Amino acid sequence: MQALQNLGCCLLLLGAGGCMGGDSSVSGDGSGAFSSGVDTSKRIDALSVSEAQEICQSSTDYVDGYIESGQYQEFICRLFGLGVAVQVADAPLDTCKSQYDMCMKQVTVTAAPNADCSAPASCSATVGDLEQCLNDQATSINSLDLPSCADADFSTLTQDSLDAMASSIDPSSCKTLDSQCEGATNLVNPDVQVHNLPGG
Repeated sequence: MQALQNLGCCLLLLGAGGCMGGDSSVSGDGSGAFSSGVDTSKRIDALSVSEAQEICQSSTDYVDGYIESGQYQEFICRLFGLGVAVQVADAPLDTCKSQYDMCMKQVTVTAAPNADCSAPASCSATVGDLEQCLNDQATSINSLDLPSCADADFSTLTQDSLDAMASSIDPSSCKTLDSQCEGATNLVNPDVQVHNLPGG
């Protein structure tokens, strides 16, 4: 489904926590904003192999906390149900509920460190810039306020409006980091896999 694919970035970060209008963004262990554990003043191109791996693992742990809580699956299935419902003319609420229920019964989510877990050879940005990117993305995700099937207004909700959510979650801090240091954001983007999505 297009909306789910377009929101892949959102799913990589926090899953459902803020997207459903819940608490402010928290790390996987519930301690607050994401922190890699590596010196935030250190340049990315000066990271050792072990430090780069530490950042990759800490961002994966951050996401794992949401997967284990069930929030990730809840968000994915809300989005799936809404995405299918906006494509049917009759009984969108019933369609949304049935697709959501089927998704919740089937879907599992796993996370692993990004396969490309290495620091760019030339990059003046710092570990703090990496952490800022991830936390800014979390803030953007928290503003999505994705409704449940029961709360959705299907007279105004469209595929375009779901897609518009995806285009709003890439903050300037991440765009700047990507333009200055290609591949740097791989360090804080775990490989999240959604399994058994209906129709997938």
